Amino acid sequence: MGIEEKQPTKYDIIAEERVADGLMGREVWARFLARICDLYFAQYILTFILVIAYVVGVTLLFPEAAEQQDFSWMSGWTGRIILTVFIAIIWLFIEAVIISMFGTTPFKALLGIRVLKEDENRLSLGQSVRRNILVLIRGMGLRLPVVSLIALYLASVDLSSVGRSSWDRQYGTCIIKKPVSKWRWILAIIIFIAFNLWTFFTFMMRYNGV
Repeated sequence: MGIEEKQPTKYDIIAEERVADGLMGREVWARFLARICDLYFAQYILTFILVIAYVVGVTLLFPEAAEQQDFSWMSGWTGRIILTVFIAIIWLFIEAVIISMFGTTPFKALLGIRVLKEDENRLSLGQSVRRNILVLIRGMGLRLPVVSLIALYLASVDLSSVGRSSWDRQYGTCIIKKPVSKWRWILAIIIFIAFNLWTFFTFMMRYNGV
C-alpha cells in the first residue's frame, strides 16, 4: 500500500499563485516589520519590568548582599544576550495568548496581518504556543547574535519561494494579509527605524561609559 500524499489546501494553492505572480515580496517585508516591531516593543517594556524587579527584589530580600552586588553585568554582552533570549521566551507565551484571543498583535494589525487556522478560526492557545516555538527557533534563531540573522534570511527565502512559512505549513495555520494604506507602511517603517536608532544610541552610550 502506497503512502497517501497530502492534498494541497486552499492556502497552499493561494500561496503558489502569489509566488508565481511575484506578490510575496511585500508580504515578506510586512511580516518582518510586524514581528520585529512587536518584539522591540515587548523587549523594552519587559526589560524595564524585569530589571526593576530584579534590583528591587535583591535589595529587599538580601539588603546586605545588595550593597556588595555588582549589577554592571546586566549591561555587558553576556547580560544583554541572556536578557534578550529570556525576553524572547517570555514574549513567545504572551504573544501566543494575544494571537489566540485576537488573531493578531499590535503591529501585525497595523500592517493588516492576521494569524488563523486554515478554516479561518482563531488558533487555540496550545496551537499558538507551538507555532511560536518554531518561529523563535527557525525564524529568529533564539535571537542569538549572528544565528538570528541567518535564521531570518533562511526563513525569508523559504517564505518567498514557497509562499508559506515552514511553521504555518507544519501546523496548518495561515497568514491572511489585507491591503493597507501607504501611511500604515510609513508609520511601521518610522517605528522600526526609531527602535533601531534607540538601540544603537543606548549601546553607544554604554560603550562610552555615559
